[in-house]
Amino acid sequence: MAIRLIQIVTSHPVTEELKRAIENLGVIDTWKMVDSELGLTRFSVLALIEETQSIVDILQTHFGLDVRIVIQEVEATVPKPEESKKENRDL
Repeated sequence: MAIRLIQIVTSHPVTEELKRAIENLGVIDTWKMVDSELGLTRFSVLALIEETQSIVDILQTHFGLDVRIVIQEVEATVPKPEESKKENRDL
């Protein structure tokens, strides 16, 4: 299973609406970190490779040009994506 890490740095807020818009697109997990001092948010998305372009399209539509998007190949993740989904169902 090929996975990508999509990192977004922006001065705009990351809304729950945005998270809902991408969650059905092969997203494995998301993280958000806010730096109040710099006024920046870093939003990270761990996703299946085949959904990367769709996710990037939604992010660009949401943030416009005021965003830096970096996409990285993921060699491994622990727990494995299948294990993460099982743990979330068990909660």
